[in-house]
Amino acid sequence: MALVLRELYKNYLYFSNEGRDTRLENSLLMGSPLKPLSIVLFYLYFVKSLGPRLMENRKPFELKNVLIVYNLFQVIVNCYLAGWGTVSLWGRDIRCLNVDYSPSGINEARISYCYYMLKVFDLLDTVFFILRKRYDQASFLHVYHHVGVSLGAFVSCSFLPGGHALGLGVLNCYVHALMYFYYFLSCIKSDLKSSIWWKKHITHIQMIQFAILFIHFGHPLVFGNCQYPKSWLVALCVQNLFMLILFSDFYHKAYIRKRQSKVN
Repeated sequence: MALVLRELYKNYLYFSNEGRDTRLENSLLMGSPLKPLSIVLFYLYFVKSLGPRLMENRKPFELKNVLIVYNLFQVIVNCYLAGWGTVSLWGRDIRCLNVDYSPSGINEARISYCYYMLKVFDLLDTVFFILRKRYDQASFLHVYHHVGVSLGAFVSCSFLPGGHALGLGVLNCYVHALMYFYYFLSCIKSDLKSSIWWKKHITHIQMIQFAILFIHFGHPLVFGNCQYPKSWLVALCVQNLFMLILFSDFYHKAYIRKRQSKVN
Protein backbone atom coordinates (compact mmCIF):
# COMPACT_ATOMS: atom_id res chain seq x y z
CA MET A 1 0.00 0.00 0.00
CA ALA A 2 2.84 2.36 0.82
CA LEU A 3 4.39 1.73 -2.61
CA VAL A 4 1.08 2.50 -4.33
CA LEU A 5 0.66 5.75 -2.41
CA ARG A 6 4.24 6.77 -3.15
CA GLU A 7 3.74 6.11 -6.85
CA LEU A 8 0.50 8.11 -6.87
CA TYR A 9 2.25 11.00 -5.15
CA LYS A 10 5.14 10.94 -7.64
CA ASN A 11 2.70 11.09 -10.55
CA TYR A 12 0.67 13.80 -8.84
CA LEU A 13 3.78 15.99 -8.91
CA TYR A 14 4.04 15.44 -12.66
CA PHE A 15 0.38 16.06 -13.44
CA SER A 16 -0.40 18.91 -11.07
CA ASN A 17 0.10 22.62 -11.70
CA GLU A 18 3.42 22.38 -9.89
CA GLY A 19 4.65 19.82 -12.40
CA ARG A 20 3.49 21.68 -15.50
CA ASP A 21 6.23 22.60 -17.94
CA THR A 22 5.95 26.36 -18.49
CA ARG A 23 8.50 26.80 -21.28
CA LEU A 24 5.85 26.80 -24.03
CA GLU A 25 2.84 27.72 -21.88
CA ASN A 26 2.20 30.98 -23.77
CA SER A 27 2.21 29.31 -27.18
CA LEU A 28 -0.96 28.92 -29.26
CA LEU A 29 -3.48 26.44 -27.72
CA MET A 30 -1.26 25.86 -24.69
CA GLY A 31 -1.90 26.74 -21.04
CA SER A 32 -5.49 25.95 -20.06
CA PRO A 33 -6.80 22.48 -21.04
CA LEU A 34 -10.07 24.22 -21.90
CA LYS A 35 -8.50 25.32 -25.20
CA PRO A 36 -8.00 21.87 -26.77
CA LEU A 37 -11.08 20.54 -24.97
CA SER A 38 -13.26 23.26 -26.55
CA ILE A 39 -11.91 22.43 -30.00
CA VAL A 40 -12.54 18.71 -29.49
CA LEU A 41 -16.09 19.30 -28.21
CA PHE A 42 -16.94 21.51 -31.20
CA TYR A 43 -15.33 18.92 -33.49
CA LEU A 44 -17.59 16.20 -32.04
CA TYR A 45 -20.65 18.46 -32.30
CA PHE A 46 -19.85 19.26 -35.93
CA VAL A 47 -19.13 15.66 -36.92
CA LYS A 48 -22.11 14.10 -35.16
CA SER A 49 -24.76 16.82 -35.47
CA LEU A 50 -24.06 20.20 -37.06
CA GLY A 51 -22.17 19.00 -40.16
CA PRO A 52 -24.69 16.36 -41.30
CA ARG A 53 -27.56 18.81 -40.73
CA LEU A 54 -25.82 21.54 -42.79
CA MET A 55 -25.15 19.05 -45.60
CA GLU A 56 -28.58 17.42 -45.50
CA ASN A 57 -30.03 19.31 -48.48
CA ARG A 58 -26.74 20.05 -50.23
CA LYS A 59 -24.71 18.15 -52.77
CA PRO A 60 -21.40 16.80 -51.45
CA PHE A 61 -18.40 19.06 -52.01
CA GLU A 62 -15.76 17.60 -54.33
CA LEU A 63 -12.78 19.36 -52.64
CA LYS A 64 -10.28 17.69 -54.99
CA ASN A 65 -7.85 20.61 -55.18
CA VAL A 66 -8.22 21.33 -51.46
CA LEU A 67 -7.39 17.70 -50.65
CA ILE A 68 -4.39 17.67 -52.98
CA VAL A 69 -2.91 20.68 -51.17
CA TYR A 70 -3.93 19.37 -47.75
CA ASN A 71 -2.44 15.90 -48.26
CA LEU A 72 0.77 17.25 -49.77
CA PHE A 73 1.14 19.62 -46.81
CA GLN A 74 0.65 16.68 -44.44
CA VAL A 75 3.34 14.65 -46.21
CA ILE A 76 5.85 17.51 -46.01
CA VAL A 77 5.16 18.40 -42.36
CA ASN A 78 5.12 14.78 -41.17
CA CYS A 79 8.40 14.06 -42.97
CA TYR A 80 9.95 17.17 -41.45
CA LEU A 81 8.83 16.34 -37.90
CA ALA A 82 9.86 12.69 -38.28
CA GLY A 83 13.33 13.74 -39.41
CA TRP A 84 13.64 16.40 -36.70
CA GLY A 85 12.60 13.91 -34.03
CA THR A 86 14.95 11.21 -35.35
CA VAL A 87 17.92 13.57 -35.18
CA SER A 88 16.94 14.56 -31.63
CA LEU A 89 16.75 10.91 -30.51
CA TRP A 90 19.86 9.77 -32.37
CA GLY A 91 22.42 8.16 -30.08
CA ARG A 92 20.10 8.03 -27.06
CA ASP A 93 18.93 4.89 -25.30
CA ILE A 94 15.35 4.59 -26.58
CA ARG A 95 14.58 1.98 -23.90
CA CYS A 96 14.27 4.81 -21.37
CA LEU A 97 13.94 8.40 -22.52
CA ASN A 98 13.48 10.76 -19.60
CA VAL A 99 12.24 14.31 -20.18
CA ASP A 100 14.96 16.96 -20.26
CA TYR A 101 13.57 20.06 -18.53
CA SER A 102 16.86 21.95 -18.81
CA PRO A 103 17.35 24.76 -21.39
CA SER A 104 19.07 22.25 -23.69
CA GLY A 105 15.88 20.17 -23.74
CA ILE A 106 13.81 22.92 -25.35
CA ASN A 107 14.37 21.31 -28.76
CA GLU A 108 12.35 18.21 -27.79
CA ALA A 109 9.69 20.42 -26.21
CA ARG A 110 9.33 22.29 -29.52
CA ILE A 111 9.03 19.03 -31.44
CA SER A 112 6.31 17.91 -29.01
CA TYR A 113 4.48 21.20 -29.45
CA CYS A 114 4.62 21.00 -33.26
CA TYR A 115 3.32 17.44 -33.07
CA TYR A 116 0.44 18.57 -30.83
CA MET A 117 -0.49 21.35 -33.26
CA LEU A 118 -0.37 18.88 -36.16
CA LYS A 119 -2.76 16.53 -34.33
CA VAL A 120 -5.22 19.41 -33.89
CA PHE A 121 -4.84 20.18 -37.61
CA ASP A 122 -5.54 16.49 -38.36
CA LEU A 123 -9.13 16.99 -37.16
CA LEU A 124 -9.79 18.46 -40.62
CA ASP A 125 -9.70 14.89 -41.95
CA THR A 126 -13.13 14.26 -40.49
CA VAL A 127 -14.46 17.69 -41.48
CA PHE A 128 -13.64 16.87 -45.10
CA PHE A 129 -15.48 13.54 -44.77
CA ILE A 130 -18.60 15.35 -43.60
CA LEU A 131 -18.43 18.03 -46.32
CA ARG A 132 -18.10 15.26 -48.92
CA LYS A 133 -20.92 13.26 -47.28
CA ARG A 134 -18.63 10.32 -46.58
CA TYR A 135 -20.34 9.74 -43.25
CA ASP A 136 -19.36 6.08 -43.10
CA GLN A 137 -15.68 7.08 -42.97
CA ALA A 138 -16.30 9.15 -39.83
CA SER A 139 -16.48 5.90 -37.87
CA PHE A 140 -16.04 5.42 -34.13
CA LEU A 141 -12.46 4.23 -34.75
CA HIS A 142 -11.63 7.32 -36.81
CA VAL A 143 -13.22 9.87 -34.45
CA TYR A 144 -11.95 8.22 -31.26
CA HIS A 145 -8.42 8.06 -32.65
CA HIS A 146 -8.38 11.75 -33.60
CA VAL A 147 -9.84 12.92 -30.30
CA GLY A 148 -7.58 10.70 -28.20
CA VAL A 149 -4.38 11.63 -29.99
CA SER A 150 -5.05 15.39 -29.96
CA LEU A 151 -5.89 15.48 -26.24
CA GLY A 152 -3.06 13.08 -25.39
CA ALA A 153 -0.61 15.26 -27.33
CA PHE A 154 -1.73 18.28 -25.29
CA VAL A 155 -1.17 16.48 -21.98
CA SER A 156 2.22 15.19 -23.10
CA CYS A 157 3.28 18.62 -24.37
CA SER A 158 2.11 20.34 -21.18
CA PHE A 159 3.74 18.01 -18.65
CA LEU A 160 6.15 15.64 -20.40
CA PRO A 161 7.37 17.32 -23.60
CA GLY A 162 9.80 15.00 -25.35
CA GLY A 163 11.23 12.01 -23.54
CA HIS A 164 9.76 8.55 -24.06
CA ALA A 165 6.59 9.84 -25.74
CA LEU A 166 8.72 11.45 -28.44
CA GLY A 167 9.23 7.94 -29.83
CA LEU A 168 5.48 7.77 -30.45
CA GLY A 169 5.49 11.10 -32.28
CA VAL A 170 8.42 10.17 -34.51
CA LEU A 171 7.03 6.76 -35.51
CA ASN A 172 3.53 8.18 -36.00
CA CYS A 173 4.86 10.92 -38.28
CA TYR A 174 6.63 8.36 -40.48
CA VAL A 175 3.42 6.32 -40.76
CA HIS A 176 1.30 9.41 -41.46
CA ALA A 177 3.72 10.65 -44.12
CA LEU A 178 3.22 7.37 -45.97
CA MET A 179 -0.54 7.39 -45.39
CA TYR A 180 -1.04 10.95 -46.63
CA PHE A 181 1.22 10.26 -49.59
CA TYR A 182 -1.23 7.52 -50.60
CA TYR A 183 -4.13 9.97 -50.13
CA PHE A 184 -2.27 12.52 -52.25
CA LEU A 185 -1.71 10.01 -55.05
CA SER A 186 -5.32 8.83 -54.90
CA CYS A 187 -6.51 12.42 -55.43
CA ILE A 188 -4.41 12.63 -58.59
CA LYS A 189 -5.04 9.06 -59.78
CA SER A 190 -8.60 8.19 -58.79
CA ASP A 191 -8.17 4.51 -59.73
CA LEU A 192 -5.94 4.09 -56.65
CA LYS A 193 -8.98 4.64 -54.41
CA SER A 194 -10.31 1.24 -55.44
CA SER A 195 -6.95 -0.49 -54.92
CA ILE A 196 -7.36 -2.85 -51.98
CA TRP A 197 -3.62 -3.60 -52.05
CA TRP A 198 -2.68 -0.06 -50.97
CA LYS A 199 -5.40 0.22 -48.33
CA LYS A 200 -4.70 -3.20 -46.85
CA HIS A 201 -0.98 -2.65 -46.47
CA ILE A 202 -1.39 0.81 -45.00
CA THR A 203 -3.64 -0.80 -42.38
CA HIS A 204 -0.88 -3.40 -41.85
CA ILE A 205 1.63 -0.62 -41.21
CA GLN A 206 -0.72 1.11 -38.75
CA MET A 207 -1.21 -2.13 -36.83
CA ILE A 208 2.55 -2.76 -36.72
CA GLN A 209 2.97 0.80 -35.42
CA PHE A 210 0.64 0.17 -32.46
CA ALA A 211 2.37 -3.13 -31.67
CA ILE A 212 5.79 -1.43 -31.65
CA LEU A 213 4.51 1.39 -29.45
CA PHE A 214 2.96 -1.08 -27.01
CA ILE A 215 6.41 -2.66 -26.62
CA HIS A 216 8.09 0.78 -26.53
CA PHE A 217 5.98 1.93 -23.56
CA GLY A 218 5.79 -1.48 -21.91
CA HIS A 219 9.55 -2.07 -21.79
CA PRO A 220 10.32 0.59 -19.12
CA LEU A 221 7.50 -0.83 -16.99
CA VAL A 222 8.99 -4.31 -16.97
CA PHE A 223 12.72 -3.70 -17.26
CA GLY A 224 15.11 -1.08 -15.93
CA ASN A 225 14.75 1.84 -13.56
CA CYS A 226 13.28 4.49 -15.81
CA GLN A 227 12.24 7.79 -14.17
CA TYR A 228 9.49 8.41 -16.74
CA PRO A 229 6.08 8.45 -14.94
CA LYS A 230 4.69 4.93 -14.78
CA SER A 231 1.06 6.10 -14.90
CA TRP A 232 1.66 7.70 -18.31
CA LEU A 233 3.48 4.58 -19.54
CA VAL A 234 0.54 2.43 -18.45
CA ALA A 235 -1.95 4.79 -20.11
CA LEU A 236 -0.01 4.74 -23.37
CA CYS A 237 0.33 0.95 -23.26
CA VAL A 238 -3.43 0.57 -22.80
CA GLN A 239 -4.18 3.14 -25.51
CA ASN A 240 -1.95 1.48 -28.10
CA LEU A 241 -3.24 -1.99 -27.24
CA PHE A 242 -6.82 -0.70 -27.61
CA MET A 243 -5.97 0.87 -30.98
CA LEU A 244 -4.35 -2.37 -32.12
CA ILE A 245 -7.54 -4.25 -31.22
CA LEU A 246 -9.75 -1.70 -33.02
CA PHE A 247 -7.59 -1.71 -36.14
CA SER A 248 -7.44 -5.52 -36.13
CA ASP A 249 -11.23 -5.62 -35.96
CA PHE A 250 -11.45 -3.11 -38.82
CA TYR A 251 -8.97 -5.17 -40.87
CA HIS A 252 -10.95 -8.35 -40.30
CA LYS A 253 -14.26 -6.73 -41.32
CA ALA A 254 -12.86 -4.76 -44.27
CA TYR A 255 -10.65 -7.40 -45.87
CA ILE A 256 -10.92 -10.93 -44.43
CA ARG A 257 -14.71 -11.05 -43.98
CA LYS A 258 -15.34 -9.43 -47.37
CA ARG A 259 -12.99 -11.88 -49.07
CA GLN A 260 -14.70 -14.82 -47.37
CA SER A 261 -18.15 -13.57 -48.38
CA LYS A 262 -17.02 -13.33 -52.03
CA VAL A 263 -15.71 -16.91 -51.95
CA ASN A 264 -18.97 -18.16 -50.46
